[in-house]
Amino acid sequence: MAEAEPKSVRKKRPSRAARSVRVIVGLIVLAGALAGLNAYTYKQDVQAATGSPQPAQQGFFVTAADRPDIEVFFKSLTHEQRVAMGKNLGAHNAPKVAELAARLMNSFDAEARAELERSLILLAPKQPEAVADQLKLGASFQRIGVFKALDTLGPAAIPLAVARLEKADCRTNAASYLLMKGAPVCEPTLALLASSKEKDARLAAADVLAKLRYLPAAPALAKLLTQAREETLAETDPTKVPDKRAEALGYLGALATVAAPESEALLRTTAKDEATPGPYRAQSLLGLGRIGNAACQATLWEFALQQDRLLSDAAYSGLQLVGDDVLKSDRPLSSLLKVAAGLVSRAADAVVARALTSPAIALEAATSAADRPGLVPALVARLQAIDASTEGALADRIIESLASTPAGQRSLQGLRKDPGIEALARRRLTQN
Repeated sequence: MAEAEPKSVRKKRPSRAARSVRVIVGLIVLAGALAGLNAYTYKQDVQAATGSPQPAQQGFFVTAADRPDIEVFFKSLTHEQRVAMGKNLGAHNAPKVAELAARLMNSFDAEARAELERSLILLAPKQPEAVADQLKLGASFQRIGVFKALDTLGPAAIPLAVARLEKADCRTNAASYLLMKGAPVCEPTLALLASSKEKDARLAAADVLAKLRYLPAAPALAKLLTQAREETLAETDPTKVPDKRAEALGYLGALATVAAPESEALLRTTAKDEATPGPYRAQSLLGLGRIGNAACQATLWEFALQQDRLLSDAAYSGLQLVGDDVLKSDRPLSSLLKVAAGLVSRAADAVVARALTSPAIALEAATSAADRPGLVPALVARLQAIDASTEGALADRIIESLASTPAGQRSLQGLRKDPGIEALARRRLTQN
């Protein structure tokens, strides 16, 4: 048996506390080394971003465009460094450089943002596709900068924006840009509507054309509406039916907004088809209101008197779209009042004033009189003739409407001297 090692020559093991101290010291040394490395790397990045333009700088910018921390890096720079980096971006030519310039444009440093914008404008003719792709960015500064850069391309910007309707992340801003440009975008947008295989792109194009009231789009919209309806009826998977219906409703809404005269028959047929879902019929009624001829008005009055609240409300909204011409009809005053309530005109004010004298609809008329300074004399006259003991609700509603305009408020001040309504007027003035 081997002899045991004498205690005098045994190695003394370090205590647990000593081992912990060594670990902590090692971590501190490592942290210091990493901090030093980060500081060195940061310094190198700053020099690469803000130094004189050169090929190596473009390489840095291309790589930086994919860095998740690049916005934090840009924010950490001094004002002068941000301005220099923003200016340098315009000296290069690469898709990623355009992406980086647009991405950094969300900065609150106005001068640096102006340099970034100038750089993006310089990049636009060199990298038009890359600049157009930045329509995906949602912040307001970014959107404004990208719009300005695209504007410098002139008519060439329109097909770029139209093509971005095909891209989900660009679609919203692309549509906004097209609407801002107006009529020149209609033909290329209509071409996309007719050719795109992407449902959401077609719906976006339809919406743009509808808001621009482009009448030549009506046949294409009617064709797509018919196809979507047929696909809805043929769909055997009930989970897909809602999407099909939504697509058809989108085309119908666009068709109703364009309101081309040749769509009148289709819109009327849709409105009168009881087998058609209510929202479709309501959209059709709005379309008839935008067309607005005598036949359309007759159909709208027919639906205005229906019990179905959705269709009745849509019909009245359609009549309001027609405008003052509707108020010339011999319909009951109560019906004319519902139309006048949604119009701002002298003719509408005249209808409301007449309704104020009709006991059955005076309360409704008083509500409709809010924010109408031209009705102040009629409201004052009605208030002075009121029986406060039995028509308190009407009196209060008239005072509310008077209080909604400066002229009405001045009248209320004078009405405080009238003993019959002084208390009511004082209460309303106190609340306002």
